[in-house]
Amino acid sequence: MKVAKYLLTVLASTAVLAACQNDTEPEAESDEETVPVTDDGNTDASEEEVSEEQENDLNTEADSSDETEEIEQTNNDSFNKVIDQAEDIESYEAAVNLSAAIDDEAPAELSAEVSFINGDPPSLQLSSNGEDRTISKDGHFYFYTGEEWVNATESVSIDSLFFVTYENTVRAIADIGDSLEVDTTDGARTYTYEGTNRDVYSAFEELFKVSFGTVNTSEVESKLTVEVDENDLIRSIEYSAGGEDAEGSFQLEGSTEFTTFNDVEDIELPEDAVEE
Repeated sequence: MKVAKYLLTVLASTAVLAACQNDTEPEAESDEETVPVTDDGNTDASEEEVSEEQENDLNTEADSSDETEEIEQTNNDSFNKVIDQAEDIESYEAAVNLSAAIDDEAPAELSAEVSFINGDPPSLQLSSNGEDRTISKDGHFYFYTGEEWVNATESVSIDSLFFVTYENTVRAIADIGDSLEVDTTDGARTYTYEGTNRDVYSAFEELFKVSFGTVNTSEVESKLTVEVDENDLIRSIEYSAGGEDAEGSFQLEGSTEFTTFNDVEDIELPEDAVEE
């Protein structure tokens, strides 16, 4: 593809997940959420252009996080039970994986284990390969550079760090509930979708905070599987999408597995965190 395309991933801040994957120290005040990708796989955009995108994205996120709308009931009675049950979720643990690619280039991949405790503000712990990498508690945010804990409270908020919360997952599925098929076994349900409904892709594009920029995603094939247990709790989602425009192809894969509900131990700030 001749036109540079922006692969925006706000599953977690790029700086934090770069530390998760590479154990390298990011530059100061680096909440980069935009990875410019060209047809040769290189990042090839000016700092001014990327900076402008970041500022606009962060402003939008701040505005949208001020108000949390109640999840609306759907025409799917069985999934309405999941919506009702979500109100009782105080904490959970999850594993989140995301992969996005343009053409035949190597995909951009993000992976994290998450502990989340609801609150005002909520507490969050992100880990990778069994090691703590990011911790947020009582409005204080720290990330691990591979050598030390850094206080980034002034430059990063939890709302811009992690979007694939349980509430947001339920909301995304509720938005497309009328398009899902359901199979029930001993009280547990499997919701599935396969097709080209643009609303389905839009729901998960928003959930995973991924955009392929100038790529035309109007023609996209989606496949979704949602596993719900007998207690009306979402246990896992598997989503994939792909398509082509006049210049090439794109592919998105995302999965989340919720492993623990309402049994998460208190999240503590690291003892050796760097104090400013």
